[in-house]
This record gives sequence, C-alpha cells and structure tokens, in this order.
Amino acid sequence: MRGSAARIVLAVLAMWGSIAIGAGDVQAEDREVARRHLRSGVTLYNEGNYEAALVEFEASFAELASAAALQNIALCQTKLYRYVEAIDTFDRLRKSFGTSLSEQESESVQEALRNLSQLVGTLTLRVEPRSAWGTIDGRRLSPEELAQPLRLSSGQYRI
Repeated sequence: MRGSAARIVLAVLAMWGSIAIGAGDVQAEDREVARRHLRSGVTLYNEGNYEAALVEFEASFAELASAAALQNIALCQTKLYRYVEAIDTFDRLRKSFGTSLSEQESESVQEALRNLSQLVGTLTLRVEPRSAWGTIDGRRLSPEELAQPLRLSSGQYRI
C-alpha cells in the first residue's frame, strides 16, 4: 500500500491549485484558509505526526469540501490503523468527487480500498435480549448497532 499512498499524496500536492472543486461561490478567503490547513497537514503527515495531520485535513475539509482534503484524511486514518474509517472515507471520496479524479487517482483509490479491505472483517453478534446494550473495547453499542453486522479492523477486541 506504500506505493498507492505515495501516489495519492503526490496527486494531492498537484491538486492544491484546484482545491475549490465544486466550491462555486466560496470566498477566496475560505479557499486560502482551507489551503493553509491542507499545507500544514501535508507537513505534519510527512513528519509522521498523523494525528495532528488528520486534524488539519479535517479542518481543511470543514472549511472547503475538497477531494484533496478527503484523500489525505483517508491516508491519515490508514496510518493510524483506523482501517474501517479509511474505507468509509475513500468510499465517500469516490461518491463525492469520483468524476473529478484523474484516472491515476481513481486507480490509486481503488488499490487502497482493495488493500484496506484485507485488513477489515465483519462480526455478527446474536444478543439476548434484543434490547440489550453492549460494548466493544469500551465503546458503547446500542441494540440497533448490535443487530447489524459490525465492521472491525483486524486485531483483538474485548466484547
């Protein structure tokens, strides 16, 4: 996955000039704030500070929804072993910005999704009574959540 991540980061750097995809009437100041967050995030990412980079990329996306920010959010989630979140973010990227991605970017996203899907499994629980709440690693789950298959990154869990 290292190669696809590097291609995505390089693609993101190339996208800085077109960060306002779909922005329409977004103010220039908003675009500049989003760019500053994106640049800070790239610097932090390259330094290996993925938590801080994630915060910057999320701030960029909140300021101005862009494919560049969303790609980088997914990359940080991957580096932080949040594989389920990364898959969801890459899927969101495809749905929201798929038509604006280059062929190479689309292929990189597809490759990342294939690699990530090998690191995620589905857990189905049968809980009685059906109104019971549960926890996975301390995260409280409602009866509705427990009734659905749960996607989890590979690893050990306390249920």
